[in-house]
Amino acid sequence: MKNNYINKINEAEMLCFDNKIIDYHFLFNSLETINSLALSIGASEICKLTLALANMIRFIINDNQTSIILKDEMDFVNEYLTIQSIRFNENLTFEINSSHSMTKTICPKFLIQAIVSRVIYYYIEKNDMPSHIKITVEQISNLVAVIIENNLKEPLCCVFSKKELELLKKQILEITKLSKFDKRYDIEIIDCNKTGITVKVELEA
Repeated sequence: MKNNYINKINEAEMLCFDNKIIDYHFLFNSLETINSLALSIGASEICKLTLALANMIRFIINDNQTSIILKDEMDFVNEYLTIQSIRFNENLTFEINSSHSMTKTICPKFLIQAIVSRVIYYYIEKNDMPSHIKITVEQISNLVAVIIENNLKEPLCCVFSKKELELLKKQILEITKLSKFDKRYDIEIIDCNKTGITVKVELEA
């Protein structure tokens, strides 16, 4: 039954990207129906999935924004990781830590999520490497650093090829080319070894 609910949620997620076809009121009403059904059978994980997906869709459909405050981006990442952690069960755990309010820092929309999604694809989805993703936001001088760490629960095994690793690095570093953001920001891979990968994003405070 859980898989049937997840399939329905995945279908709704695919529909949300084309607002010429989908009526958003219908979509949100459908998610609310799924949530109500899940509550009626005590399926708490399905409730978490539907609520997280509804919040993600609200964020996505506001497509007039190319930049947002960092707090909103991190809230979106939290919902995304909530869904993925349920999807991958014990293969993915995560934590988000912040000593910075993030209310004044401006960030390209989907920037942090794009990095996290690539890490999940290469390490967990493609190569089945159980991971713990830790995201830390901290202020360093006049910059705000977002540090994304993917810590493998077991040492890197041979199924993760050098070619794949180089492609992952390239895709992460090329994210900057996709953004229309007009303020300075940098992406740096500060560590990549047998225990995982660490990426740092620096934004103007």
